[in-house]
Amino acid sequence: MKTIGCALAVLFVAIPAHAEPEVTWSNEIAGPSRIELEESLDRPRVAGDEFEVSNRKTGETRKVTTCRQALELPRGFEPATDPDYIALRGWQVVCKAIGRVARARPAKVDHLGAFEINAARLAELPALFSLTPSPEQHRKIEAAWVKGWSWRRWDKHIRVTERTRDGVRVESKVSNLLLRELARGDIDRDGFEDVILECRGGGQQGTWGATAAFVLTRRSAKGRLELIEMIE
Repeated sequence: MKTIGCALAVLFVAIPAHAEPEVTWSNEIAGPSRIELEESLDRPRVAGDEFEVSNRKTGETRKVTTCRQALELPRGFEPATDPDYIALRGWQVVCKAIGRVARARPAKVDHLGAFEINAARLAELPALFSLTPSPEQHRKIEAAWVKGWSWRRWDKHIRVTERTRDGVRVESKVSNLLLRELARGDIDRDGFEDVILECRGGGQQGTWGATAAFVLTRRSAKGRLELIEMIE
């Protein structure tokens, strides 16, 4: 898995407002215009910031400079170093989120309201936010989520420790994660407002890194927060 974080009013840009809530996204997704959003999958990364990947079996190497190239990367192609591997996988999560946002439309109903990430929110977010590099542990977390467990119920030590311009830092005894809001709008096109939160970070001792994004919604004013999709 890979690493990132969640949101305050993080440099959000929006399309001009109508009576309905508009689709909005952070500058991690794209620039402020719809054209920039539509072109973001094919826009090269900053010069010199591309990924060089290779296939160990065939010896073939490639340079990955755009989201589309990252998402279409064949199996077997990986960067040579662990930090680049983590960074590439984290970038792929954001690239997948861009695809979701590009297809989104303004919501007809918004039951999310102002979606501040704070200590109380940890008792509402799904247990799946507790990222782990262990497949066995992930299966346990997934089973807890199916039972309706929140992040705080799964990890009683999780707490908000810092707010930065990049997002909200959330830590426990084993993890140090950053949460931020990537986008809002009707992501799944069912009429209800959704939010995409990105969670990026790793172990407290720097032994692993992970990134995932979560599409969440609320279908009634007093309804529970629902997970629509986990993007890995």
